[in-house]
Amino acid sequence: MKMSSRIATGLLPALVSLAISSIALAQGGGGPRQPKVDAVPSPVVGYAIMLILAIAILSISLYPSKRAHTDL
Repeated sequence: MKMSSRIATGLLPALVSLAISSIALAQGGGGPRQPKVDAVPSPVVGYAIMLILAIAILSISLYPSKRAHTDL
């Protein structure tokens, strides 16, 4: 392995991490936003998603599989 490629492989991750951290520091103006505490989400959407996933899992697991010609 050449010396220049060793330097490049060692230097490249350091440069990438410096670039990412400088972007993060440039965006850090006033800190994080304050969360809205007054808005409580409805659990109905979560229950609906859970019901859809449960029906899908049960229908897939109870679907009969034909493993041989004798299962016809």
